[in-house]
Amino acid sequence: MKIGIIYCAYNCFSYVQKSLHSFVEAKQQGLISEISAVSIPFAEYFDLNQIKDNTTDFLIHLHQKNLIDKVFTEPNYIQEHKARDLCLQYLKNTNCDVIWMVDGDEFYSIEDINNIINFINNNPNYYWYSINFKNYIFDGKQWIDGFCPPRIFRTKSDMLDIDKFYWDNDLAYKDENDKVFNYKLLDNLTIPKEVVHIKHLTWLHENGKLKYEYQMKHFGNCGYIWNYEKQELEFNEDFYIKNNIQKPLINVEK
Repeated sequence: MKIGIIYCAYNCFSYVQKSLHSFVEAKQQGLISEISAVSIPFAEYFDLNQIKDNTTDFLIHLHQKNLIDKVFTEPNYIQEHKARDLCLQYLKNTNCDVIWMVDGDEFYSIEDINNIINFINNNPNYYWYSINFKNYIFDGKQWIDGFCPPRIFRTKSDMLDIDKFYWDNDLAYKDENDKVFNYKLLDNLTIPKEVVHIKHLTWLHENGKLKYEYQMKHFGNCGYIWNYEKQELEFNEDFYIKNNIQKPLINVEK
């Protein structure tokens, strides 16, 4: 099984070295075939106050050392799905059997990667797989459960081939007559937390302001809110009340 990684990271240099390390190691061990990275500011960041760090330069450096296979650094300020699609189209041309989406704030160990590959090999009759994440929030010592997004997709079957991203992390498939199929309607499986439960440094005080402002421009609402006076994130109480959603239960790292 030939596995290709879509690695998406921008302005997260304090994370990216550790986040990508296990996948580079997995590639050296032959577990992963291709790593295609994209480091581009998304469209919503165009008029937001941001400072570019060394993430992009670091990825270029890894590419120059042949530790990753491809890096896309332009065009700037395109939509999120179009940025990821740059990597997808590259990986399709390398004949990968599976594509695996990874963001710069997600941390897999080499054991996690092995466990996931073994799980997929033992459960082959699915188009895509979701992964359970531990979402670390606020000070980074607290985390919430329940985030289980699609992350791994087969590129082809007897009937369908993967086509392109159409929204954020969402993908479309096509049949031989170019009829489009939404991936959400296809057979899928969640990888249990007993197999992997991945660390995800997501809504933290240290980077929360820019993320909140992006979220509001992109979606128009958010379960978090930035307290400009205290300069920290908080749960958006109104969001949970208006949407009749229970506020997440916070766990504390021991």
